[in-house]
Amino acid sequence: MRNISTFFAALLLIFSSAEVRAQSFHTVTFTNSPSDFNAAEKISASVGNVDYYITFDANKIYVGAFRTSGVFAPSDYFAAVIDTDPSSTVNGGTGSTLGYTMGGVTPTFPFSANEIGMLDGNSTYTSRKFSAGSWTVSGQSPSVSVSATSREISIPFSGIGNPYALYVSFYIGTGASNYYAVAPGSATGTATNPLFNSYIGGFGLLSEYCNPASLVNMPMEHFIDGAVPQSNIRYGLVKLSNGGTYNFTNATDTLRIGSGGM
Repeated sequence: MRNISTFFAALLLIFSSAEVRAQSFHTVTFTNSPSDFNAAEKISASVGNVDYYITFDANKIYVGAFRTSGVFAPSDYFAAVIDTDPSSTVNGGTGSTLGYTMGGVTPTFPFSANEIGMLDGNSTYTSRKFSAGSWTVSGQSPSVSVSATSREISIPFSGIGNPYALYVSFYIGTGASNYYAVAPGSATGTATNPLFNSYIGGFGLLSEYCNPASLVNMPMEHFIDGAVPQSNIRYGLVKLSNGGTYNFTNATDTLRIGSGGM
């Protein structure tokens, strides 16, 4: 029997050597180049000639979209869709699986999104938050950078509720009832009502040993407080009630926090 007395002691149990090799945690300075990110942080769209990148530091998440051939149209907007309270029942969070209608496109996501940020070639950033049953302007003004071949956004965690973990999806909207370059995975349905089938994550934000791009379609719980962790479920944060302990009594009691992947 192992006795885990603090959250920090629990952290020591779950950082495997595989996670260390996947480390991706740094501040990004935008220059409109894929080299702003690390190569391991890339996730490519299966069609559409777009590579996406994603990483984070202690305060922000950084995302970028780069054309690998050709250029973006000025009206093409990079959409970053975020679930800030992921659930092991993937669509079970507090947001909405039905996205905000932009440019005539209303996507459906596999998770319950809370935030959608959209950046076009005129450096116009539009952010929507799902609240009280509808998508409303969130008022965020993150740092952005654009060029004919790039869209980059850094979103402060303080602007999205200081989450413990995330699910994320990307796509490019054309501003004219169409979309392309879905990642990860693909989408089915019509040009105006695509159904996305995959997501980046879940990944925890309290670990420096996490590469979000390497984690696809991996369910997790963003947070539990004082509850008994369930076996084979990954968590963004586990708080032990009243400074108490949780006893691991058999081989199936495996605490998984942060990037997981074990």
